[in-house]
Amino acid sequence: ANAAAASGGGGGSARSSAGNDGDLSIMSAVSTLDVLLDNLRRRNEVAEMTEEVLATEAAEVEQQLAAAANAAAAFALAAAAAGLAVGNTGFAAEFDAEVRGQTAGVMADMMESLRWWFAGEVREAVVKVQAHARGWKARRQIK
Repeated sequence: ANAAAASGGGGGSARSSAGNDGDLSIMSAVSTLDVLLDNLRRRNEVAEMTEEVLATEAAEVEQQLAAAANAAAAFALAAAAAGLAVGNTGFAAEFDAEVRGQTAGVMADMMESLRWWFAGEVREAVVKVQAHARGWKARRQIK
């Protein structure tokens, strides 16, 4: 009877301990999965915050570059308006002076040739205006 009780009791406790071991392993697996999911959520949040920070920094860098480009363009325009070479010394100044000298000569020649080119057209326009004025004056005298 003792042996039967021991085997029956042992069998029942073996089943309950096997069931408890299974429940413990399931709970351990669930706990491990919960920890992994929490870690993934945290990594995702950190990645999103990092992306936002990087996007903000990129926007700031773009604004700084645009401001620098605008400042450089404003300086170049001011220098050109003042007729100054951007590099006031050395080769840049010599180059700018030579370009200005040759450009001035070419522009003067071009203006002179255009003056004679358009002189014929201007003369024709003057003749037409004079003819119309004479015709108007003659018509007025007839009345």
